[in-house]
Amino acid sequence: MKVRFSWFRVSVFLICVFLAGVFIFVIPSEKPARLLTVLSESVLVGASLVVAFVLKRSLVHPGIPAGLLLISLSVYMDLLQSITGLILFETLAVVLSIIAAIVLLYYIVLHVRNLRIMIIEHETIINGSNEGVILRNLKDNTVRFNEAARKILGYEPEELKRLSIYDIVLPQELEFHGEMMERVMKGETISPYEARYAGKNGKEIDVQVNASLVKNDKGIPDYIIFAFRDITRIKAMELSLRELNRFHRALNEVVTEALESGLDNNAYHDFLFRCVEAFPGADAGVFLLKEEDERFHYVAACNYDFEELKKVSFATDELIQANSDRVTVIKDYAVDYEMDDERQRIILTAGRLGEIKSTITIPILIDGKVMMYFNLDSLKSSTVFDNPEIQEIAASFGRAVAVLLSRLRLERELNKQRELMERLSMEDPLTGLPNRRYFFDCSARQIEYLRRRKEEMTILYLDLNDFKGVNDTMGHDFGDELLKEVGKRLNSICRSSDLLARMGGDEFVYVLPSTGKEEIAEVIKRIRNSFKEPFVVENKSIYLSTSIGKALFPEDGQSVRELLIVADERMYSDKDRTNGRINKSRIEE
Repeated sequence: MKVRFSWFRVSVFLICVFLAGVFIFVIPSEKPARLLTVLSESVLVGASLVVAFVLKRSLVHPGIPAGLLLISLSVYMDLLQSITGLILFETLAVVLSIIAAIVLLYYIVLHVRNLRIMIIEHETIINGSNEGVILRNLKDNTVRFNEAARKILGYEPEELKRLSIYDIVLPQELEFHGEMMERVMKGETISPYEARYAGKNGKEIDVQVNASLVKNDKGIPDYIIFAFRDITRIKAMELSLRELNRFHRALNEVVTEALESGLDNNAYHDFLFRCVEAFPGADAGVFLLKEEDERFHYVAACNYDFEELKKVSFATDELIQANSDRVTVIKDYAVDYEMDDERQRIILTAGRLGEIKSTITIPILIDGKVMMYFNLDSLKSSTVFDNPEIQEIAASFGRAVAVLLSRLRLERELNKQRELMERLSMEDPLTGLPNRRYFFDCSARQIEYLRRRKEEMTILYLDLNDFKGVNDTMGHDFGDELLKEVGKRLNSICRSSDLLARMGGDEFVYVLPSTGKEEIAEVIKRIRNSFKEPFVVENKSIYLSTSIGKALFPEDGQSVRELLIVADERMYSDKDRTNGRINKSRIEE
């Protein structure tokens, strides 16, 4: 039977030994002082062992319990000296005390140092986070904040020390906060939730909170961590967008048309006309778009001669807006009179520059850059756009148009990507030939078409003989290049109505519509003859042969899969029939 010892059992055993020593050596002597000394030292030894046992099970450095064990041994030696009177035990007690002091001092310093490093690392991680972090101690309900939390809430470091969690949770949020805490304390995993915190001076802050429970090594909850980020701007933007929706109701039709058809020249004109109609005080307007030449061109005009205006373009520094990215009301048009004669003539006549009393220019920013100016002109009043509310509507409208244009641009890119993905999903990436998926789709349609016309169709299944030998000898990159060359040659002998697809590996398949038994022999002969000439890859000549299996619709099957199974079986029969004669590949320099 295996005996297991523990620190506690050892300490109990030693205490029993000490007490036995007391009764054996001390009680017969009838010296109360000596008895008291022995008893006190026995208690000290036992206490040291128990403390060592408890510390060993904690997170302190293991050297500290070892030092306490040495102290208990030192006391034990001193106890033996008081019992026996031998100087040897006193000497051992002194030596053990010195060693214990050195060990304890060293490992206590080391432990304190490690604790400091852990604290610094912890503080660095917490304070380095971009999210606000609040640590709520469940023992005393004290709260600690990281630097990001301080900035979000707007308090100074000294002010945070006086706050509790209930100082930052709004009164109307307390019930919801309590519900969340109950769920966290039950150990539930809760998704990030939105709440409102109270910042300095009563400022209300919209936040997204992620609350989690931290337990100690005994599984007892120690802290609740609240990690939160400020979403006030996001919420404000959502509110602003909701308000903008009311303004854009008058433009819903043109926006819908733009989303469906894109903003071509006609759509720009329709959009501009609706804006001039809807915007207070606007009598005319233009769209100036920054094109690939980095100049701004007229792409639409309302109540101006667009055909003439589109002959004019501007460099960024020639604009009356001075490349501003803010909504601006313009009443001074001196810059336009400094243009060259031809552009000035067009702007004066086609653009009616002399009639314009006031312009509100709205920059359209995409990815932080001004890509368009939307100018609304008043031909009647120089003060109609001075109202700050109108300027705010213009700014909101500009942001909405920017979102619209960004979405249209994104949709165009997505359409391009979708077309590319669709093409790639039907194309073998190595050879550029149709792939297995395209083969099945196309063949199924061909069968249905030929079934109605009562015509035949042939499928040829090709497998390159000993292609593995080329791969093993020359490597997979060389093999890939060889497959490209094979695909090109097989494709060159196709009719325009035929389909050649790569099924994977070194297998290819032909779909030959309106081809029966009489014509198929000639096609197979043509394919075999094409393999008589070597394929040239990296200045090396590779001689290959191919095994071919055929299947005829409707004779050999009524579906693509049935025909493919028959053709595959016949291909392997062809491979077995020619095995050893022409199946080996050959590589020549």
